[in-house]
Amino acid sequence: MKIIKHFNDILFGELVTLMITGDSVTICQGKNSVKYEFPKTFQDYNYLNHTEEMAGWLLAILQEEKIRIRRCRIVLDFGQVYLQTVKLPVMTAQEQQNWVRWEGSQYVPFEPGTYHAVLTTEPHSKDYGIIQNYQVSVAADFSAKWQETEDAALQTFLLVAISLEKIETLQKLAGFLRTKLEGITAMEPGKTMLPVNLLPVASEKEVIVKRGYQTATVMCLLLSVALAVRGAISWQRTRSAWLKAERQL
Repeated sequence: MKIIKHFNDILFGELVTLMITGDSVTICQGKNSVKYEFPKTFQDYNYLNHTEEMAGWLLAILQEEKIRIRRCRIVLDFGQVYLQTVKLPVMTAQEQQNWVRWEGSQYVPFEPGTYHAVLTTEPHSKDYGIIQNYQVSVAADFSAKWQETEDAALQTFLLVAISLEKIETLQKLAGFLRTKLEGITAMEPGKTMLPVNLLPVASEKEVIVKRGYQTATVMCLLLSVALAVRGAISWQRTRSAWLKAERQL
């Protein structure tokens, strides 16, 4: 798997992370990172209103830093997403998904159907890391199952939400950068990056097709290299035999 990942990075480019705040952007690739302050035009999140100009500015920086950006992830600070801590009974993954779909809308400042939300265990709890991703649709005032008993054991979760309009704007930014946007996530006030993806989840079929395409591309590359090496060895042997026969004559 590491070999396939390595060739995948060669073919499709190593992932570049853009950490965007209200006044700066930090560009990370591998272990290297550089930070640039925004021009006044882009400060206070106004870059969202100037995505094409923002992309041009970033492309100039990437060229100067000799960073190739073919795949990227955008990390937003807490001022660009909505974070809400909620206490809920211990639930299965499916129950978490159902809770946010039907009752999560009462915790976020967006109209139903206009945002995307992710529920994860609260970063400072021992259960951190259980992540549920899904597209929130029309919310309904549904069930009070989790209010049946006040004595139920509660677990702390973090509800993260972002408007679909902002997702679309960030996708346009990635388009102007001529890069593939693979994820949008957020930072807590303490600068901790949340392991969530705020992009709408691709269907299982799309994921399988994508992975199949990438695996097939890598395998074709490996096969081409193997055939090239075999051809070179065969040619060298033929040449050696021809030279030997020539000397004997």
